[in-house]
Amino acid sequence: MSNINKSRNSGSLVISEDVIASIAVNASKDVEGVSGFAQRPINLHSFYKIADSASKYVDVTMSDTDVKIHIYVKVSQDAKIQTLAEKVQQNIKNAVQNMTGMMVSEVDVTISTADIENAPTQS
Repeated sequence: MSNINKSRNSGSLVISEDVIASIAVNASKDVEGVSGFAQRPINLHSFYKIADSASKYVDVTMSDTDVKIHIYVKVSQDAKIQTLAEKVQQNIKNAVQNMTGMMVSEVDVTISTADIENAPTQS
């Protein structure tokens, strides 16, 4: 009887790309200077996907061994872009790895826009 129990499949855990994208967005919100998110460029995969979720800001590529993440953020006018991008990368990597157990091999950050308030107008 014990041989039967050992040979049974105990199931598998599947984590969707949308969940990874949500984790990435939430981890980015904690970084000072991130003012929002920008829609990522549309590819064939995302064209048919109705996205009113975090996946419209994050591109997630998953393989059997790792996860690659590309996020599109907006920054405030006083943000130090290099420092901000590094913090976003680290926050996302830590959050995804801690919450899912998956290895994050790459986090790319694209600064899409800078929110400039009261910018001088040109005459």
